[in-house]
Amino acid sequence: MNAQNLTTNELPIGQIEGGATMTSYKHILYAAIASASLSMPGAYAQDLLEEEVEELPPLYVSEVEIGVGYNSDDSYKFGKFNGLDEEGAFFIGNFDVRKNRTAGDSSADYWELAGQNLGLDGRSVFAQYSRAGVFSVYVDYDERMNNLIDDGLTPYSGAGTERLTLPSTWIPANSVDALTNNGSLFPNLRSVTMEKDRQKVGGGITYDISDIWQAVGNYHHEDKDGTDDFGAIFGSSGGNPRGAVVPIPHEFTFDEFDVGVVYKGEKAQFTLTYNLSLFENQITSLVFDNAFANTQWPAAARSATGALIQGQIGNLFPDNEAWSVNFSGGYNFAPATRLTLNATYGEMTQDEAFLPYSIISALYNVPGLEALPRDNLDGEIANTYVNLNLTHRYNSEIDVKARFTYDDRDNSTPRDVYARIAGDSQLQSTGTHRYNRPYSLERMKFEAEGGYRLPRMSRLTAGYTYETKDRDYQEVETTEEHAFQVKLNSMPAEWIGGWARYRYSTLDGDNDIPDFYQEVMDAALAAGLNVDPNVRDIGNYFGNRPFLEGEDPEEIETMVAAFLAAPTAAGFNAFFENDPLMRKYYMANRDQHQFNLNVNLYPTQEWTMTALGKYTHNDFEDSPLGMQNSTLESLTFDVVYAPSDRFSANAFFTVEKNDYYQRAWRHAGGQYLFLSEAARSAGKVSPLTGANGYRYYTEDSIYTTGMNFAWEVIEDKFNLDLDMTYSDATTDIEPRAENYAASSGLGSVAPIPFPDVETRIYRLMLTGDYKLKDNWGTRVYYWYERFNSTDFELDDVGVNALDLIGVVTGSTSGGSVILLGNQAPTYNNHVIGFTIYRKF
Repeated sequence: MNAQNLTTNELPIGQIEGGATMTSYKHILYAAIASASLSMPGAYAQDLLEEEVEELPPLYVSEVEIGVGYNSDDSYKFGKFNGLDEEGAFFIGNFDVRKNRTAGDSSADYWELAGQNLGLDGRSVFAQYSRAGVFSVYVDYDERMNNLIDDGLTPYSGAGTERLTLPSTWIPANSVDALTNNGSLFPNLRSVTMEKDRQKVGGGITYDISDIWQAVGNYHHEDKDGTDDFGAIFGSSGGNPRGAVVPIPHEFTFDEFDVGVVYKGEKAQFTLTYNLSLFENQITSLVFDNAFANTQWPAAARSATGALIQGQIGNLFPDNEAWSVNFSGGYNFAPATRLTLNATYGEMTQDEAFLPYSIISALYNVPGLEALPRDNLDGEIANTYVNLNLTHRYNSEIDVKARFTYDDRDNSTPRDVYARIAGDSQLQSTGTHRYNRPYSLERMKFEAEGGYRLPRMSRLTAGYTYETKDRDYQEVETTEEHAFQVKLNSMPAEWIGGWARYRYSTLDGDNDIPDFYQEVMDAALAAGLNVDPNVRDIGNYFGNRPFLEGEDPEEIETMVAAFLAAPTAAGFNAFFENDPLMRKYYMANRDQHQFNLNVNLYPTQEWTMTALGKYTHNDFEDSPLGMQNSTLESLTFDVVYAPSDRFSANAFFTVEKNDYYQRAWRHAGGQYLFLSEAARSAGKVSPLTGANGYRYYTEDSIYTTGMNFAWEVIEDKFNLDLDMTYSDATTDIEPRAENYAASSGLGSVAPIPFPDVETRIYRLMLTGDYKLKDNWGTRVYYWYERFNSTDFELDDVGVNALDLIGVVTGSTSGGSVILLGNQAPTYNNHVIGFTIYRKF
């Protein structure tokens, strides 16, 4: 559990519970009384029926609640999703008005009108009308908000629009520090707030064609607008970027339709639907002024006083559409055998018009290259999903299950060569021509499980899972996972029960090696280059495949021919973009152990106690760099005490520990990526860490505890509900510098700890419900919430904190970015509410 997630709940004040169960209870009770009266003399039975009905308490199915609340403080974080971001009074309005069919009612109609949180920005309204056995229609409206930051600063005006401008007096410079010194930055800072709002409206209909056939249809329209933060960057390499974190606008519309039929037969049941989704973004791009003048850029990309250069951010969320046909059904072959099938086929398309390579026309210095290979992506992805389940019970002791899943994402988007201009800051002639890589993924999974019933209310199950994934243009073409598991359920006595499960799995990768690369590797070894064994053996992980797949084939041919003619270290290094020893953990070879334990105790009729434990260990022993291992542990204790119908209480405590160990490498100038660790370290010690390698330990510790009770203080008069929760989450990050050349590559020096990232939240909610008379009452609400956090990425990090960070002292290369300067949030809020309600 993440402590911050506890703040995302919507306003709990005045939530109304449905009343359908009351009506069902009423029908059952009337039927029972009427049935009992059949065996009694008529007059006596009628008297008893009337007497019993008269003694029944009123069964209300509707409620209207209105009142006023007060929030003690302004807090953007506290009101992130619930609308309580400002101090002051607010209206509390909730209603649920419905008409149910009751005994003796000749009408088969049902209708309902409900609304919640009407006085806040998270309000919702729902209406439904139905006639039993004929049709049902509904409409709904829903609002949601998402507050991001309200303490940001920016020198740009135009937040929320497609054009961000700097003041006319802005003096461009090479770095944030220089902008501070020349007086451009701080005098021109202005506040910026970022939030996203969503409004969704729609409805649907269900029509009963017959007793076993139904037709269904739904439509929803959604508008989403607001701003979010984004990096507006000029720069073409790791050493010369400059930029600013800016507000980027959102203005989306989303329309979704679905129609279908439902069949409810005695042996077969299925649902068949067609779904269509249309997404449109009203913002096509964001144009922003470049605040910098970096001498490493071409003159055309450098801003000057009174002549600022513009950059352009393309549409991050292009217009697109998707449709799918979905089938879900089952068939009962026999009482002990059932087959279910879920299948979907759909396509997604995207043809938003491309923006030019750059908004700066002077960077096009090669005639003809400025033209894009196509007008739009013409993207198309076909998705196929099939899930087949078969269950069979041989007898009262033995049962089996089998499941097959096929999931294919076929990306048929055309591939083209793009003569890119990186970061609006290089001449097109110096850019690299790259192919786009339309990723596809095909997944097949087979699962089998058998169960055997043991004495003493116990059951033993064992299972096997095989899963394979095939990917395009990635480091691993095929991964195979084998998993074995065993589970024991048991209740040896009426006061104790539970289950335990153990699962072991292995994940291995496999690649087909391109012929040209094998030729290059053979030539490198023949030339005596010190190629690391993990770079030679790429059968299970081909780290530079994405880089090579994105290159222009003609450029690859040129590189291969040049290297084979004269094998050199520099020539071999050109075949790598990232460190070939690095592994992405989800595709790397892995061994995994999982253990789950659940114990339930019932010492008395009033007490229930539960303990739940989880343990997962992942070992990536074949990964030279990247994730080495991870351990995820959690333990939960839960106690419930219910001595009577008028009082119940619950308390719980959960601890989670997630540990990650990673290994990484820092490359200094002149190093070759393919070298062994010893050769990498020799003579190339980092001036910042004392070594080129480092280990990275991260531990997430989360403690959560809470209790709640529901107490009917005065029977049928006064109820009191209390809910308290406290959560404490800490992330400990501890890098350790290493000199891999010393002590057989395992030497280490003192740790260089980062400050802990901490989040603490305490919440108390108290509700008192006092009945004034039969159908009138009043409620009093109190909500207290305290949130504290520390985050070194935000705390005391001002707008000018990220200045030039060079690899050596005095360097003028490295990034320089104007930040927002927002801080880690804290708040301490009290909310009170008073309402009057009427039930009917």
